[in-house]
Amino acid sequence: MLPPEALDGVGSTRKMGFGHIKPILETITKVKPCELIEYRMEDNPLISHHFGKLEFSGKDNSTRVTYTIEVESRSPLVGRLVLTQLKWSATRGLAKLNRQLQSL
Repeated sequence: MLPPEALDGVGSTRKMGFGHIKPILETITKVKPCELIEYRMEDNPLISHHFGKLEFSGKDNSTRVTYTIEVESRSPLVGRLVLTQLKWSATRGLAKLNRQLQSL
């Protein structure tokens, strides 16, 4: 697991999207180091509700990540696009982290 000082803290934000187009702004709302990160999407005219939670548990030199996402949009297509982007981003990020940890 990452040390607590390596985690983004409450109030930190990140922009997400495709390429240079990053219309999604997420803000961290809760952190329990090595246990939990919760975030929400900032005002977005296409998304009426967005909440994400990452829960971490582990034993024997491994970590299980449970990623829960709630999305409500004004258009089903937009909701599917947001979920697709989030899944791609999470999968890519976790794969990168795994490669970094394997090289230690």
